[in-house]
Amino acid sequence: MISVLEAINAAKTELAYHHKPVNEAELLMMHALGCKRMELYLNHKKIMEQSPYDSFMSYIERRKNHEPLSYIIGQRPFYKSFFKVTPETFIPRSESELLVEKAVSYLTNQVLGEVRLLEIGTGCGAISISIAKEMPCTRIDATDISSSALKVAKENALIHHCESQIQFFHGDLYEALPKDAKYHLIVCNPPYIPSERIPSLDKEVIAEPANALDGGFLGLDIIFRLISGALHWMHQKALLLFEIDGAMQIPYITAMMRKHHFRSVFWEKDMSGLPRIVGGYYQ
Repeated sequence: MISVLEAINAAKTELAYHHKPVNEAELLMMHALGCKRMELYLNHKKIMEQSPYDSFMSYIERRKNHEPLSYIIGQRPFYKSFFKVTPETFIPRSESELLVEKAVSYLTNQVLGEVRLLEIGTGCGAISISIAKEMPCTRIDATDISSSALKVAKENALIHHCESQIQFFHGDLYEALPKDAKYHLIVCNPPYIPSERIPSLDKEVIAEPANALDGGFLGLDIIFRLISGALHWMHQKALLLFEIDGAMQIPYITAMMRKHHFRSVFWEKDMSGLPRIVGGYYQ
């Protein structure tokens, strides 16, 4: 057998050849050994046992075959925490942290009693849970069309001790919500990639659930349904806040929001300078 360091170095060579980040070798070794980075450094000369070595090599093969790193190690960092993810859940991205920041900023500046928030398409629950941890007085309803994703979201809520703040509903967009529910804020990271672009996406992205990626023609199918159905569920002066694909979608979204009586429509750019978040208030 070989040492931990030798196995890592060999894996780095393999990952580099397949155009994967070489630093992932260390992360996958930590996962195989069930250790933290400091332990890895302290034990790098140790000869590996067969079982963790076999696990490590299987992880490297999965990465070479374009399986997302987050699915292999079973978690993803987002905002200020780590969240469990599976192949049944969309992998949260750092760009979506802007959605959390805008939601928290809006709720912080409201003079309200109990704040009610709705998240459409919660996935692994990262957005709702991140907001819940920042705003412990907020009560959140979160929906998803995937029962498998909701199972993971519920597990994450338990892990982060937010289960009493969040109620999960299985259904498409608004269909599973209590009929008399009203919200001060609705947030959503919808599928917004135009269908024609899906085949050209990176293989790792295509490995994620298709219904979390494909937004139909121009990537606007779900976004338009989100906007057109929102007002029934909103208090006066409530905010609708959602993620988009970029500048190309803004004119269509702005027109649709004005058609449905949203006012003060705005957008925010991400760290790359691309329009990423759109918001509008119920008039």
